[in-house]
Order: sequence, then C-alpha cells, then structure tokens
Amino acid sequence: MMYQREREEAHRNTNESTNARVVWYSIATIVVVVVVSVAQAGNLYTWLKKRGVLGGEAKRGGYKW
Repeated sequence: MMYQREREEAHRNTNESTNARVVWYSIATIVVVVVVSVAQAGNLYTWLKKRGVLGGEAKRGGYKW
C-alpha cells in the first residue's frame, strides 16, 4: 500500500510540474504573438506612410507605389 501512495505522489508532482510549464509556455507564446503583431503593424504603417497612402499625401490619380 505504501508503494502505491508513493507512486501516486510522484505522478501528482509530475502532473503539477508539467501543468505549470504549459501555463508559462502559453503565456510566453501570447507575449511573442502580441509583440510580433505590434511590430508588423508599425512596419506596415511606416511603409504606407512613406508611399503617401496615409496622411493625405496621395495624389488624385492614384497611389504612387
């Protein structure tokens, strides 16, 4: 009976440790996705601004790509 309790405790500890790692991995993944999204939006904004699409600088005949 003692062996079963020891094995159950070992399995529980392993499960709790794995769960904690999954939680931190998920949080890190969300942070990376948010950072990359903000960087892409900033780059797109800069690219469109340089070409005159944003800011009212575009000419009437169309956009200068």
